[in-house]
Amino acid sequence: MISASSFKSKICKLNLIQVLAYLFENCEEMPGNKTMDEFRSCLFNVLEAMAKNTKLIMSMSKEIMELLLPVIVKKVESKSADVRFQSLKAFTDFITQFLCDDKIYNSEDNNESTQTINELILKKLFPHYGLILSDTDPMPLFGLKLLSVVVERNSAFVVILNKLKLIEILF
Repeated sequence: MISASSFKSKICKLNLIQVLAYLFENCEEMPGNKTMDEFRSCLFNVLEAMAKNTKLIMSMSKEIMELLLPVIVKKVESKSADVRFQSLKAFTDFITQFLCDDKIYNSEDNNESTQTINELILKKLFPHYGLILSDTDPMPLFGLKLLSVVVERNSAFVVILNKLKLIEILF
């Protein structure tokens, strides 16, 4: 439904973002349950479809950044390797688009969305970076891809990486 033009403008509203955040937060309540595994897979497919629609996610950027992305990035610490990878991939898909849009992210003009993204990266993503870079493939590859975009858009993050002692892990 998200990829169908007749639906996306009608269903991609605040309520959908809130429901998706809730579902992602609770999608690992029954580990090993085949139905829940399939449901979780569908949730990641919804995220992937959303991330492919730049116009849609830009129009809902505030809600996505405040409600959905914190829940997604938290799943990077999941016990399931698949959930960790899919979460990092989804987070990368969204945050990369936000970082590359000058209206949303501008490190020189510290607007509200820039502050939200910086906080997401500093407080929610970077604490997991040691795990991301030392995890099994393809986690480190996606972690480096994301880090490349983050540092390219705001070089001040290099100093923070050094303070968090992540430079050694990178090398």
